[in-house]
Amino acid sequence: MDFAIHGNIVYNNVLWETEELCRLKKKFDVFLQRENIHTTSTIALAMERTPRLLTAVMSLLDQGVVFLPIDRELPAERLQYMLDTAEIDYIITDGEWIQERKVECPVLFFDQTDLEIPPEPVTGIPAGRQELAYLLFTSGTTGRPKAVEVRREGLLNFISAMLERIDFPAESRIACCTSEMFDIFFLESVLALCTGMTVVLADQDERKNPRMVCKLLQDEDVNVIQMTPSYLQMIQSVDPEYHCLEKMAVIMVGGESFPLLLLEKLRAVTKARIYNMYGPTETTIWSLVADLTNSREVVIGQPVSGTEVFILSENEQIAEEGQMGEICISGRGLARGYRNNEEQTQKSFKTLQYGKQVARIYKT
Repeated sequence: MDFAIHGNIVYNNVLWETEELCRLKKKFDVFLQRENIHTTSTIALAMERTPRLLTAVMSLLDQGVVFLPIDRELPAERLQYMLDTAEIDYIITDGEWIQERKVECPVLFFDQTDLEIPPEPVTGIPAGRQELAYLLFTSGTTGRPKAVEVRREGLLNFISAMLERIDFPAESRIACCTSEMFDIFFLESVLALCTGMTVVLADQDERKNPRMVCKLLQDEDVNVIQMTPSYLQMIQSVDPEYHCLEKMAVIMVGGESFPLLLLEKLRAVTKARIYNMYGPTETTIWSLVADLTNSREVVIGQPVSGTEVFILSENEQIAEEGQMGEICISGRGLARGYRNNEEQTQKSFKTLQYGKQVARIYKT
């Protein structure tokens, strides 16, 4: 599997078809080549939330350039901390906003109007040549935010594993309402475009306004969504009977504890298949999935393909059945570690020996 675009995007009531998106992606390929951005570079991507952002993401993945997605509304101090911690070489942006922040980092402006696509295709970097795909910062709720180094193998495994576990409809129209700084954004954008879905992209104002999201879901006939329980409850505050979910075929819920009352409400108002998703950024988006469509209780389900879960006791031994312990995740989704934070990497990523086998695990 590669990172070629096979899907469409709907943005501000306009359909951007595959051919146009591929043309935008090629222009970004040319831009990277012209600016001498290559696989030894690490860039911050801080573009307006339009289809150009998504095609830039696809280009960077295809070309093997490691990138850090940036929300342009970040406070200057936090932005500078992230740029320094991740050792960013350049910020790529499509607006003048960055000049107001006075950050200490070279800036490259992407202007597609002066770029021409050459007759010969722009050659990409073979996927195996670059281990990392992107960097994402943790929320920082347990200390200073850490830059997680997500591997290409983990992202590719995630895409194939989701297609195995989630019963996506043949004509999927998926809402993309998540900030590009959170890992579940990659399901709504990269996975969707790679697999031929239509991405209904919420702009910066829409995605933060539950009432506007409800209207977007209904107006654009969205049938696949991925949301946190708290956001679903915000939607209920403006749409008590969840009329905006009536056409849903798939509802993926994750990122927080899934209340049973919310599950029962969703079941009452929609015929969708309802999935509970679990996984930290350090194991590449979602690591376990549970189909709760007909379940009487909320569980986090079984590991996805390429993933193994261990329950470890306090002395880091495999817990026996019925014992409490810590969820530890192993497999192809594990990140390389935290950039420029070897102490925390050694603390969170361990080697587990069980019997004659050895596994690298992430302690959740």
